[in-house]
Amino acid sequence: MSDTKSNPGYVDQNYLQEIVRVVQPAKLRGVQLMHLQPGFSALDVGCGSGIDTLALAQMVGASGRVVGIDYDETMIAFANQKADQAGVSSWVQHKVADGSALPFDENTFDASHCERVFQHVLQPELLFSEMVRVTKRGGWIVVIDTDYSSAAVDLEDSALIDIEWRIRRHMADRYQNGYAGRQLNRLYKSQELSDISVEPYTFVLTDYKLARYLASLDKAEQAATAAGQVTEAELQRWYNALERADAEGKFFAYITQFAASGCKK
Repeated sequence: MSDTKSNPGYVDQNYLQEIVRVVQPAKLRGVQLMHLQPGFSALDVGCGSGIDTLALAQMVGASGRVVGIDYDETMIAFANQKADQAGVSSWVQHKVADGSALPFDENTFDASHCERVFQHVLQPELLFSEMVRVTKRGGWIVVIDTDYSSAAVDLEDSALIDIEWRIRRHMADRYQNGYAGRQLNRLYKSQELSDISVEPYTFVLTDYKLARYLASLDKAEQAATAAGQVTEAELQRWYNALERADAEGKFFAYITQFAASGCKK
């Protein structure tokens, strides 16, 4: 297994905790779309530190089963610790596994869930087909992911919009698949699923420092200048505009995620 931290889009537990507050509406909707009941079994692909598996545990109850998989051993250790502390470890399991080759039989789970993972994989269709394979007929497959090209910030000087577009491209390309959100409809239509829906969730950020952190804006700016697509002078104008907007309490940015669901026939 490759080093997880070598993935260009790798994030740590602190980042996950911060972003949960921002994406909460889509996260809650994703759980609803799984149509879980007490006694059901649920799979969370890319479970990270177990934020979602603990929520799923409450929905299926002690008579049910929740399995979270992730390729990061450190995250799995955090997740298991949380499950122990929450008293749900008897029906919640976390394990290191590859989402493109899930270690489960066909038709194992009543529902499968994956949030903000497709953006990190080069072959999302392979991961998605595996989720469909291990889900029971009549079960739901839910995927939530981001289209990083949808990110935008309000700029008083419209001449800076071209600079923003160039930087945004590097924000998206920093991920293995930064356009994952827009691909979900196509992925769902490629499988034998019914009742397919794709819902947009646009998140607004007015905290400049938080926006820079969550968007990894420093890295995108560095990549754009290193590639010669943004000059140092342009970057300074960009910085000045953002910092002025922040100082005046006018900073405004947004990005869109999509929550997709479908039922296995």
